[in-house]
Amino acid sequence: MKKTLNNYGIEPGCWSYTFDATTIDWWKDNKQTEISIDVGHYEEDGSNEVLIWFRSSPEQRHLAYQSTFNEDTIKRTFVHHDIGKDKFHAFELSFDDEYNVWETNDYEDSTNMLESILSLTKGLATPSKTPGDPASFKAPPGGEHWAKFAEILSINSIGENTEEINELLMEMANVEGFDFIVELQKDFNSSALSIASPPSKSMTALVKDLNDKYWNLIFNDFKIEQSSEDIELSDLDLNILQAYILDIPDDKLASKSGLSEKSIQAARETVFDTLDIESKTDLMDQLSFGDYINLVHTT
Repeated sequence: MKKTLNNYGIEPGCWSYTFDATTIDWWKDNKQTEISIDVGHYEEDGSNEVLIWFRSSPEQRHLAYQSTFNEDTIKRTFVHHDIGKDKFHAFELSFDDEYNVWETNDYEDSTNMLESILSLTKGLATPSKTPGDPASFKAPPGGEHWAKFAEILSINSIGENTEEINELLMEMANVEGFDFIVELQKDFNSSALSIASPPSKSMTALVKDLNDKYWNLIFNDFKIEQSSEDIELSDLDLNILQAYILDIPDDKLASKSGLSEKSIQAARETVFDTLDIESKTDLMDQLSFGDYINLVHTT
């Protein structure tokens, strides 16, 4: 399948192949994850760019990895961390000179925990602006703190690291954009996290809350833009799509826009009909291909 990746900042005219519905057994309970690969090629200097997407659930799809390469054959290991389940998973994808995925191997390896977090922070990078230039990785604010936090959480006996986690939360609270950590720190200190493993439900809730807010922080660095003249979307339509991705409640969006919740819901139904989408999965597919809408870095 040929696609132009200009919605990622790659110059128009390059090509890519997308391998969709490539699934592997992610967990032993047979839950599967879709892997989607876009490969772009610059004819000017022969360099290539690869973007790896994964969908860890029907409602979540993320750009997991992005890099340029010049080798005829590349081999990379991509690590996905599901912080909500406190599990780390890695899969290896190998590309031959035809950019075919010829090997996948899923495994769990605790030694890759730090690498997994760093790969995620690098994954949401600023794409190349000039053909052949390496993608300029822009780690989100506090990325190194997040990696350390995940490393601490990986230790089985959570209760033995209460003080260390608390100190790290204090550090993170001073990072620009991470002021929400202050509330998490209060929750942390008031919960039953001092109990030794297995982690308490409070820890699970804390990690999920942190993960959700962290991803929201990352996505706030991006905006949605219309990418096709065949349709017409208003600023409200684009804001509604952005809010839908970020799981912003209708009441909050209504208060910001000055519209009623019913008006927001009606507008969302209209834009969904316009884009022919029914779910967040469909919306993320549109962002991936950029047929109608693009996800654009704002900084």
